[in-house]
Amino acid sequence: MELVWDGAECCARYAGQQLVLQSGGLERIIDFSAGAPRTGSISLNGKIIAGRNRGFDVSAAGLEVMAEPDCADAVPVVTRVEAVEASASDNGAVLIEVETWEARREIKRLYRYVLYPGLPMTGIEWEITSAVVPLSLVTPRLRHEDKNAGKPEFFPVMDTVTPVSPATDIRSVEFRMRTDFSNDLLREHRPAADGTLPGSILHGRVQDTVLVMFQEAPPPNERRDTTDFDFLIRDGGICQCGCGFTESDVEPGRCLVSHRSWFGALDAAAGDAASLVRRFYCRRIPQGRQCRHAITVNPWGSGSFYQRVNEDFLLAEIAASARCGADVYQVDDGYQQGGVLADITRFNRPVGRDFWQVDPVKLPRGLRPLVDAARSHGLDLSLWFAAGSNREFRDHEESAEVLLNWYREYGIRIFKLDGVRFTSYRAERNFVALLRKLYRESDGRITVNLDVTNGIRGGVGYLTEFGTIFLENRYVCHDFTPVNYHPVQTLRNLWTLSRFVPTRLLQIEVASPAEIDYSVYVTKGFPVPDAYDFRFWLGVTLFAEPLLWFQPSRQPAELLDTAAGIMAIHRQYREAIFAGDVHPIGTMPGQGGLSGFAADSGFVIVYRTLDDAPTARLAPPHRQSTLIYASGPAEMLPDGTVTLENPGTFALWQTIG
Repeated sequence: MELVWDGAECCARYAGQQLVLQSGGLERIIDFSAGAPRTGSISLNGKIIAGRNRGFDVSAAGLEVMAEPDCADAVPVVTRVEAVEASASDNGAVLIEVETWEARREIKRLYRYVLYPGLPMTGIEWEITSAVVPLSLVTPRLRHEDKNAGKPEFFPVMDTVTPVSPATDIRSVEFRMRTDFSNDLLREHRPAADGTLPGSILHGRVQDTVLVMFQEAPPPNERRDTTDFDFLIRDGGICQCGCGFTESDVEPGRCLVSHRSWFGALDAAAGDAASLVRRFYCRRIPQGRQCRHAITVNPWGSGSFYQRVNEDFLLAEIAASARCGADVYQVDDGYQQGGVLADITRFNRPVGRDFWQVDPVKLPRGLRPLVDAARSHGLDLSLWFAAGSNREFRDHEESAEVLLNWYREYGIRIFKLDGVRFTSYRAERNFVALLRKLYRESDGRITVNLDVTNGIRGGVGYLTEFGTIFLENRYVCHDFTPVNYHPVQTLRNLWTLSRFVPTRLLQIEVASPAEIDYSVYVTKGFPVPDAYDFRFWLGVTLFAEPLLWFQPSRQPAELLDTAAGIMAIHRQYREAIFAGDVHPIGTMPGQGGLSGFAADSGFVIVYRTLDDAPTARLAPPHRQSTLIYASGPAEMLPDGTVTLENPGTFALWQTIG
């Protein structure tokens, strides 16, 4: 059995039971002679950086391939090797499938390797269909007893790499969402004494080479794995642990699909781990795909949408949204006749298709007047939606048809998906099926805002190919959540995540200073946000996806005019800004130094908080710079030194060379 696939900037070959994958200077040789993948070597630009693994690369949930089988029918045989067409949402990926069959337990395993031409990374996901359930399944209490007794612990492994020399400076990056409860969105870890680390990303160095392992999976604290770690260093190898399902999910004849994991490398002189992860995202989700760049107005941030939602109010909202420079007006929870989100999440009510009929009292003429008004103002109308999380999304086909009908009848193509809970493997796969159907049936025109503020969800590392991330609910008008809005904290969250996540994937909120309830801030002991000019609030969003988190029809005229002025800058320059890699510069906001973002396409934005020194050398050197906008006196020298004369201001430049 042989395979030869040659393409621009990547290739794959299978012969003599060896699979060779090449892309972006990275070559990985994987041996299937024992019936399962075992990496033999990995090289970067001809230099060997990893050698042969002691065991197999992967380990299933209780259905592992035996490394030393006691009889021939326990050895899986390769039955198919094929290059297959990737789905449209995979954006030009090359997929190589290796299928095996194990006769003893009647297990079919499918290993799917993923390449992006020119990207020095290899991805893997796998499927397993078994005639039997795992014999290793025990109760959680027995698992703890066995662990305390020193018995070996069995856990799924997605991939394994064995560096040729011990990796140094190993760290993991843990994303933490559920942002209703915390501003602690990213943590870094060193290996524990037993070699374990939590996280979505692991990186380290082997001499002058940077190694990166990355999991496309929910955030670690929202996964359903039975282990409490995500990476393990043992026997000289580094394992990515967990696969998206456990032994208890295995049913005879049921096909289980894993999450996707990646290994990549680059010369240290060419960049760091964060730059490689951002590069991965840019290949996974190219700039400009779908309706990705949009200034969105969502009225929920004013705290009174339930009381106000009706046709007259929404028509006024749409007109005011156009005045403040938006692209999208998003109708949030409350337009539907069957109830509200709390009926699902708090009272656990099963809802059906009738739940999503438009309320005939609030909207007697349906959605048509809103759609027509939005179109006449040059806006897209968007709708909030919550599929059946309390039924494991078993109604995903029905939910998809509700949204597709709105798309077909009214051209609505942006939906905020809320109330998501991956309570089981089935729930997660059903939600994935919903997203894929929306994408497929609309030919990629439907995009979603994936709310990660609560529940058990995908976070910033999973399913992002289908839309943007609705990152936070931050209010100034009440105390609905433990944390309230402040522009510096919002900037800090964006700056922190932007090390690894492209800013264009993140919707960043700006509330209304006209709606501040000062008593809430006093009670909580939080700094009041209007110590900063409203232009600073708006400026925080310029290198991301702005989310105007208020009811524009009820704001002062001067506030709308100020928003329109700053949003006009975003609209004019966003395509050019996002054409290059955007990365954070300076120090963490509020830590005493200037901070900001730089785009390789030639744009720099810098912020000075009330506590920062006025001058710092943080921008890339350049030959020439043009000041696009500044909320106070600002200067940038060719060596990258920036001065913002006044505290609480920001400035945006375009640079050359």
